[in-house]
Amino acid sequence: MAYSATSTCSCGDFLKTSGGEPDAAEELRRSTKEGLMETLTMNIKREYFAAIVAGRKLIEYRRMSPFWKRRIEPLTVPFKLRLLNGMTPPVPEATVVVTKIRRQQGEYHLHLGKVVAVKHWNKQSEKPKA
Repeated sequence: MAYSATSTCSCGDFLKTSGGEPDAAEELRRSTKEGLMETLTMNIKREYFAAIVAGRKLIEYRRMSPFWKRRIEPLTVPFKLRLLNGMTPPVPEATVVVTKIRRQQGEYHLHLGKVVAVKHWNKQSEKPKA
């Protein structure tokens, strides 16, 4: 399968060309399924976890500290963001694709795309599974 090097979007995905090659969305799905994306793991409070899984929260904010700079700066977009809520198993967990990173007013703004996976979480009641 050949890709056109000149047909890339801003996030580095390949666009569909005349040869019937995959579009950017298909390439993103494939790389997520195959685990080719980098992954950043972070803990998050329950109210924000629930809002992200439900699709109400589209940006996650982190302070521009040396701790987060070391973790966020080396990543290339898109990447997977693994969100954990709690410490005692079974921990509610969600994996989300980050589509863009902005640096604004001393914060990182991680723009969230599709929620790829959710574990140990009831989406209807917005609470951990018992």
